[in-house]
Amino acid sequence: MDEPALARLEAAIVNRPFDLTDGTPWRIALAADADQPNHWHLLLAIHHIAGDAWSLSLVAHELWTVYTALVHGRAETLALPQGTFQTYVTAQAMTRQTIDAATQAWWRQQIADYAAALPIRLPFAQEIDRFTPDEWETVHYTAHATRLTPQLTAALTQLAAQHDLSLFHLLLAAYLRCLQQWSELVQSGLSKTVNQ
Repeated sequence: MDEPALARLEAAIVNRPFDLTDGTPWRIALAADADQPNHWHLLLAIHHIAGDAWSLSLVAHELWTVYTALVHGRAETLALPQGTFQTYVTAQAMTRQTIDAATQAWWRQQIADYAAALPIRLPFAQEIDRFTPDEWETVHYTAHATRLTPQLTAALTQLAAQHDLSLFHLLLAAYLRCLQQWSELVQSGLSKTVNQ
């Protein structure tokens, strides 16, 4: 497979959305190199629900370990994982508990102004309060779903790249700007969980 064909294959694998209701949350392709017969390209795309940067680094390490062993004619037996997911969660909880008091105080100061503005009241909030939770589904503006056209998606992706952003962070910034405009807040904050 030549470079243009490989680029098209990569784009097809990466840019096609995952259907988590029907199918696996990953895609794998192995393509032969058109110029070098003994060279192959392994393409792997994994939905974030099945893997993050930390787990992908483990996958890459294990693939390289096994591949290197096979190239040198050795059989490689990978060590079993030490611990379980519960072990990992417990370790993360311990890490959070050891954050020093000065760090906690600094962050509390950073979000103090935002906390004072809560809860945010949007223009239709008082109307929403009139409905019971069962009636919310009948209110036409409680939810709105739309699909971006491929052209708009490409333009947004290009705009994000121009500013060294991911598409996610560009859309997140637009969402926050809408919240600021609708709530008449000068600035707003966002809490986002970051995987370590």
